[in-house]
Amino acid sequence: GILVPLYIMGFQFDPKHAIPLSNVTILGGSIANTILNVKKVHPLRKVGPVIDWDLVLAMEPLTIAGAVLGSFVNKMLPPLVLTISLAVILSLMGWKTLTKGHGMWNVETQKISQKTAGGPYFGNGNGGPANEPATVAKRLSDSNVEMGSLTVATSVALKDILEREHSTPWRKIIAISFCFTGTVVLTILKGGDSFQPLGVECGTPLFWFLSLLVLPWVCSFAFYFRKWLLAEYHIRRHAGYHFLEEDIQWNETATIRYPAICSMAGMVAGLFGVGGGIVKGPLMLEMGVQPQVASATAATMILFTASSATISYYTFGDIVPDYSVVMFVVGFCCTYAGQVGVSAYMKKQDRQSPIVIAIGGVVLIS
Repeated sequence: GILVPLYIMGFQFDPKHAIPLSNVTILGGSIANTILNVKKVHPLRKVGPVIDWDLVLAMEPLTIAGAVLGSFVNKMLPPLVLTISLAVILSLMGWKTLTKGHGMWNVETQKISQKTAGGPYFGNGNGGPANEPATVAKRLSDSNVEMGSLTVATSVALKDILEREHSTPWRKIIAISFCFTGTVVLTILKGGDSFQPLGVECGTPLFWFLSLLVLPWVCSFAFYFRKWLLAEYHIRRHAGYHFLEEDIQWNETATIRYPAICSMAGMVAGLFGVGGGIVKGPLMLEMGVQPQVASATAATMILFTASSATISYYTFGDIVPDYSVVMFVVGFCCTYAGQVGVSAYMKKQDRQSPIVIAIGGVVLIS
């Protein structure tokens, strides 16, 4: 969110070139974020990846579609309209997120004070249990206690769910990567001002066919992923799975509402070059997702969104090559150093609110 104003005021780029350049910088940062996040475990369960791949499946396909459409709209709107619209959206999102972060800080301060004073304290300052990583056997035993008793078939199904939860969901990663790859291929085939592999001219029927083909492509994946998540949700419920308060239960309503909202987040990403996290990060916090999980998951989705938008801008000829290489490296290095520093601070202070405050503060300043 702060990159576009920085490039406009500091480097004197016009918005139509500042926005693509910010996407390149965001792409470098998202790669650094993903490298660090894949090594982390869920902060509450203490097992499994911190990245919520169910969230990625549900939200990313329509976000990609929105990003591609947003890059088209960016070509048609005058700079003044882009600048004013960006300022209004970021101001609203920044204030709302900063207010939420301030409330979280106050709650964490109260918990830390109770812990220091020796009073009743439950949790680890993050809203989660203060325990060591739970084994599958331990979690299965806890579910038996909560449910009273489990049938043999249900117990086996629950054990299988918990075992899969302890590992990286490669099937889901491959599926969303395939969706993303298809989007990139369609963008490349369409071409643009600086790159035309098929010699497609702008405005021709073939141009618009290739441009709009991305919509049925990602929507078909969105439909398939919805059925996948719904099936897993009903299996978990039938098996007596214990959902955390911060878990998103992908029922019939949630699998429509949140992906639809994310299509607008993608539009904002492609239109203004803000990476989508400006919208999706606060959205996930409003959904009740644990802050560290929301941050890691949003960063992963930004990797797909920023890649799609960057390739689109490249085909349009809006990427400034020399600046882009430098800013990509700067984005990668600064993000890597920043995440390592913030993670160390949060671990020492036993707080999660700095993530929310940082998101809101940067957006509001920009």
